[in-house]
Formats: sequence, structure tokens, C-alpha cells
Amino acid sequence: MPTPGQLDPSAQLRSTQIVIAALALGVLIFAGVAVYVAPVGAPIEVRGKDVLAIVAVCVTLQALPLSFLVRAKLVKAALEHEPAPRIAAFRASRIAAAAMCEAAGLLWCVALLFSGSALYLGGAVVVVAVMFLHVPTRESFEEATGERVPNT
Repeated sequence: MPTPGQLDPSAQLRSTQIVIAALALGVLIFAGVAVYVAPVGAPIEVRGKDVLAIVAVCVTLQALPLSFLVRAKLVKAALEHEPAPRIAAFRASRIAAAAMCEAAGLLWCVALLFSGSALYLGGAVVVVAVMFLHVPTRESFEEATGERVPNT
């Protein structure tokens, strides 16, 4: 994996994409394990185990919007710097945003594991879909860093 000081834009972009995909894959694997272990289809309870779902909803409602805000703030703060710090800030902003979402996704998986309610799998899927919105594209990388990614 390239270090932020290296100015190979295509390697920086690709490594950021790989890290975010790995975070999302972790949530999906945990969801798969939870579906396999938990008896999916159990009734949803309002007390007891269902408190995890309530916490998951609260964390999701905070983490998803904040992930976009943090991403924008980190990139904006690095605009005046040289290319290497801009690239590092871009990568850190995308990875931090995806990690915030990952926390909510894993919480949904824990709620699924303890309750068995397939509804909670939907929460994890929504979070993973938002995580993929943080995967950088060539255009977003070039716009945020001012560095051109050569065609390879």
C-alpha cells in the first residue's frame, strides 16, 4: 500500500478504494454469519434484545450524515497544502467516513445476531450501500486533490 508521501495518484486512489471495500465487506461477512447463526424470522420485541436495534437506529441516524460532513471538512481543510497532504487528507476523509458507517453496520449485525429479525439485516444493507458512496472515483479524486490520475 502506498504511503501518503508517494505521489502516484492512481496507487493512492486504488488503495483508498480497496480499504473502503474491505470495511464494507467486513459488515457483509458479519451479517452473513449473523443470518447463519441466528434464527431469522423471530418476532421483534420492544424490550430486552431489541434495545440493540434502537441503539443501531440512533447510531445510524448520526453516523451516516456525519460521515459526509467529516469527509467534506477534512478535504476542505487541506486545500491550501501541497499535493501530498491533499492526497493524504482525501484518503483519510474517505476512510474515516466509511469507518463511521461501518460502526453502524456492525451494530445492525449484532442486533440481528441477538434477535434473529431479518428486518435488521436491511439496516446493515442500507449502511453498506452508503459506505459505497464513500468509495472515491477518478473524478472525485482529481477534483479534491488537483492531481490527475493517469489512465492505466
